Amino acid sequence: MQAIVDAINNLSVKDGWDYAALLLPNILSFTAIILAIFIPIRISNRQDKIALFQLRYETYSSLTWIVRLKRVLSKENIDEAMEKSKTGKGKYIKDMILYSILSKPDKEMNGFTGYDILTKKFEGILLGTLLFKDGEKKEEICRKLYVSLLKLLMKPENGSFDTGEVIKLFELIEKDILPSMKKEIIIRR
Repeated sequence: MQAIVDAINNLSVKDGWDYAALLLPNILSFTAIILAIFIPIRISNRQDKIALFQLRYETYSSLTWIVRLKRVLSKENIDEAMEKSKTGKGKYIKDMILYSILSKPDKEMNGFTGYDILTKKFEGILLGTLLFKDGEKKEEICRKLYVSLLKLLMKPENGSFDTGEVIKLFELIEKDILPSMKKEIIIRR
């Protein structure tokens, strides 16, 4: 009988394993709570970075489109188009801009005009430039170019149009804005 009493008394003696068994569930619960909070936050931050990258990349791609438009709208081409517009071929400059906007000149436009397409393209550019460093400055330059192109598109026969200003804006975008944007597009961990 004494052996049974000693065995029961030995069970009531606490050692390190008993204390670990008491603390371990609490530690695991606390760890699970911390992970349940911080893992979604980390995933959310990564998704934000990816979304920012996508918006910046779309803006950058649209600005590279602007550079392609610059090649079509060189000073000589604009001056030549202005002369043709004055001689009664006013649609020539609109077609020149329109063909550079469309990927295929013979593509059906479904009722869209060059103005609609240019506005849609610049809408994304003007909003997207604000996602970069010095966004207000970049947005202002792009807005000036947009207004100049709209003037050129709407009133090509107007002789007061400054082609040199448009070319300067194109070059500013190509040489200053695009390289700085390209550096910022990279996702950093």
